[in-house]
Amino acid sequence: MKATNLILLTEDDYNQLAETIANRVIQQLQGKTHNVEQPKSDDGFVFQEEAAKLLKVSLRTLIRWDKSGYLPKRHVGRRVAYRREDINRLAGAGQCHD
Repeated sequence: MKATNLILLTEDDYNQLAETIANRVIQQLQGKTHNVEQPKSDDGFVFQEEAAKLLKVSLRTLIRWDKSGYLPKRHVGRRVAYRREDINRLAGAGQCHD
């Protein structure tokens, strides 16, 4: 049977511990963002709202196209974007896929 240790903390100690844990979690999460694929520039991407206007479709259609694999989305920071070449291809083809 494992022994149980009881630790008593003052309110200040508790707050300091909570802050230390929060800071370490933030550091770990920030380290993870370096592994996320980030485009070198936004020039090769079209953000979701602009893509919908260019293709003359709704945002819902873009979401459906992403789920079906017809027009995969990318993330540029926290924003949803699509590759400009994919948008141009669909715009030139009249994007007849539903």
